[in-house]
This record gives sequence, C-alpha cells and structure tokens, in this order.
Amino acid sequence: MTFILGMRRTAVLIVMAFVATLVSAPVNAAATIGVDEALTTQEGTTATVRGYVVGQPTSIDQVVTDNFPSDYALAIADTAGETDPSQMLYVQVPADFRSDWGLRSHPDLVGEQVDVTGGLAAYYSHPGLKSPSAYALADGSEEPPTDPTDPPTDPTDPPSDPGDYYADAEGKTGESLKDALHTIISDQTKLSYDQVCDALKASD
Repeated sequence: MTFILGMRRTAVLIVMAFVATLVSAPVNAAATIGVDEALTTQEGTTATVRGYVVGQPTSIDQVVTDNFPSDYALAIADTAGETDPSQMLYVQVPADFRSDWGLRSHPDLVGEQVDVTGGLAAYYSHPGLKSPSAYALADGSEEPPTDPTDPPTDPTDPPSDPGDYYADAEGKTGESLKDALHTIISDQTKLSYDQVCDALKASD
C-alpha cells in the first residue's frame, strides 16, 4: 500500500511539474497569416500579415502604383501584381515608420514581400491593419532595400539651403524680424473643410 501511495505522489508531482512548465513557458508569437485571411479577420486582433507591397491606397477603392502622394499607407496583397483593391489589405504607416516604410520615400518597396504586425481593423473604410508595431521584409531583414543610386547621407552635412526664402528676414531683429517672418509665412494654401477631412483620412 505504501508503494502505491508513493507512486501516486510521484505521478501527481510529475503532472504538476509538467503543468507548471506549460504555464510558465513563453507564448510563441502568432503564425504569420496571408492577406486573404487578414481580409476576413477584421476584429481588431493583432496579427503578423505577409504580403507583397502593391501600392498606396488613396481612397476606399483606389490604389496608386507610382507617384506616391505621401508616406502614410501601403496596400499589400498575396500576389505581387494584384490590381484589385478588394484583394488588398490597407496598412497604416505611423510617423515612426514613415522614413523607412513610406512609399513616397521608398517607391522601391513596390513588389517587395513584407511582414507587418498590427491590429486588423478597417483603414480608409476598407479591410486594413492599423497601429503597426513592426515592419520587416519577409526575408527577415528589418530595413527596406536602398536604391544603390542614392548617395549615403552624412549626419554632419548641414541642412539644405532654403535659397532666398528667408531673404526678407536677414539682418533684422526684434519687432522687424517678427514682422518679416509673419509676412514670409503668410503665403499659405488654404483648404476647405472637405479638403481637411480628406487629408485627415489619408493621414489617419
């Protein structure tokens, strides 16, 4: 009888150790899903989606494939040559990622296969991925390819010359400087309420 009780205790301890190992084991990251699955899973859940960059959405049903107007969004699809917006996932590009992942800055991203992690939710009133936390090329690198014709930038280079933009303010101080700067910045493009709404949709 003592032998049987000892074996039961041992079995219980082994089961408890196994359960404790399972509970304390780190949870593996969710598997990468394709665009097709992401299009039908728009519940706000976080996922990593793999797809080819095919352009930039500019409205619910329009995606441009060149002359990109901004760095704010990507459209990805399961195939590199996709032209049907209904087969594309619209991906938000937040400010922190725009310099590396925006299409205006990196038009060479078109055709690249990427992995993007974020919340699956409508963007531009279209199935999308919002508030991304990570972007990477599907080959595992985190930086988009650079154009070999682009010269490297030196962080010690002075900012580009603004030309004569500030010429009217040169040599002035105090109130006259303030007035000159006010005059310089007074030449603005004014937008209607509808234009502002459209711009906010694009920058969202």
